[in-house]
Parts: sequence; structure tokens; C-alpha cells
Amino acid sequence: MLTSEWDDENYFTQSESEKIFVMGISSLPDDREITQVDLLNTSKKCIGEINKPTMNATQFTDAGSKAKSKGELFHHWYQMHEGTHHPSELESLTYGHTEKITPGNFFDCNRIVDMWFRWFLTTPRPKNPYSNIEEGNIDESGLYGSENVFLMEYRNTSAYFTTAAPFRAPDIKSIKLTKAAPLLLPVYNICASQVTFPSLDDDNKLLEVIISDLLGIIPGSVKATLDGQTIEPCCVIRKKEPLKVENIPVDNVFGIPKDRLDRSGSTLSILHGGFWLLIRPEALASGDHLLEWKVESVNYKMDAHIRIGSLV
Repeated sequence: MLTSEWDDENYFTQSESEKIFVMGISSLPDDREITQVDLLNTSKKCIGEINKPTMNATQFTDAGSKAKSKGELFHHWYQMHEGTHHPSELESLTYGHTEKITPGNFFDCNRIVDMWFRWFLTTPRPKNPYSNIEEGNIDESGLYGSENVFLMEYRNTSAYFTTAAPFRAPDIKSIKLTKAAPLLLPVYNICASQVTFPSLDDDNKLLEVIISDLLGIIPGSVKATLDGQTIEPCCVIRKKEPLKVENIPVDNVFGIPKDRLDRSGSTLSILHGGFWLLIRPEALASGDHLLEWKVESVNYKMDAHIRIGSLV
């Protein structure tokens, strides 16, 4: 029996996420620069109406067309994803949103993202690829870093985790894979807790900030490729039952002050949202690979090049 932590109801479905972005993007002003107030107000409206039949089929189609016109690639990012994500894919590069990773058959996109956050938030700043922007961590071969990637092995499932640093032009990292396992990384994400944002004193406020941040993505700015082929991420948003992450280090990646950590028992309870690549091991066969992505929002920029050495 699943515990409440892993309950599917803790996450927006892909159709709910798509509705949020269709409603949000189509209703944001396009005759002036978008402000944080615009984004927060739109976020509140979208969350309030997510389960209401506020649009008939024709209205939703029209809103979807308007949202799509603002950024063709971003339209694919928040669409429902099962099987092949993008029409240009010769074969499926990523897992379908509800597809389970074998042989464990427990982790899908939603659940594996929770595990990624446990790794990310408990990895100290000097060793975290998000904050470690030095071109160090070179292994004996002098080609691929061994510190920029983590191999999760849990519930008869293996998966590699990594990430990149924002506000670089670009951030270049190298990783080495020695086992046939999926690779999970965020192209854009946000998490929030009452420890990191004390003024957000309930879960509804945390979710509003998360959605407002995601709606701030500039649709025409997004691009992601694996070995030159377009690759599309899945949207994952944890909407309730905050994920509990224990053993947050003092030198944590977000720089949370020690006094706050002490009061929280070195524990964060987070909600999160973002766009994630869960890449199939077959797409990372033996040899060298290059994963590149760009995305920009009103308050964030990511430009990353990940050099992947696969010794499988």
C-alpha cells in the first residue's frame, strides 16, 4: 500500500498542468512587460479555476492556440507526454510521464523528481553541481567529471541525477555514466518551503509562488537538444502534502541560515514545480553525447552544456 507521500493525488496531472499554462499564458498581457504582480495574480486565478469548467472545448482550444503562438517549443513542454514527446524524434528519448522505470516499476516522473530533490537539497554547496561552477572535478582520464552526477539506487531502480548552474553563458559540465540507467535533470525548476520563505505561511501560498514562477518563463526562449536532436521535458508540479527532506546541511545549496535550520530540525517540507528530462538509457549508449538547453524567465536564466561520457 502506498504511503501518502507517494500518492498520485499529490501532483497535478499532465492535463491539469497543461490547463494551467494554457490559461496562464493566454491571459497574461502581451502589450507590456509582465510584472511579478501579473504573474502572482494569474497564478492565483489559474489555481482557483483548475477544477472548474470555466472554459468550454472551443474556448480552451482558442486559448491553447494563443498560448502556442507565443512559443511553439514551449507548447510541447507543457503538453501531455506519453511515449515519444516531440514529432521530430526518430525514437523515444525520454520516458512517458506515467511510465515506470524498470525493473522496479515504482518510479515515474513525479516520484523520481521527489527523490532528485532529496539528493539536491542534502548535497552540500561545495559538491553540488548547481553551485559548483568550477571546471574541476576531473577524473583520471582528464575528460569527464565524476562529482557532477549521482547514482540513485532504491526500490530496485537505478537513476542518475545531475543539474547545472544558472546565470552562466553557458555553464559547461562533464559527467560520466558507468551503468545503463536513466538520467534525470531539470531544465527549469523551483521549490519552496516555509523555512526558505517564512512569509508564505501556508501551502496555498507556496503553490501560488511556484506557479507564478513557472508562468514567468518566456515561451520563445526555450530550447533543448540531445546530440542535436530536439528533446522535450515533462512538467512535474507537486501541489500538496509537502515533501519532507531531512538532514539539510549547514552549507546547503540555498544558503539557508543556521538559525532557521536549527529551528526546523534541519528539515524542509517543500512543494515544487518544473520541467524535467528523464532520459532513457538507450539514448545514452556507449560513447560521447552532448545535452544542451536554454530557458529564460522574468527572473532566471539557464544556458547549459552537459558533456556525457557513457562507458556502458
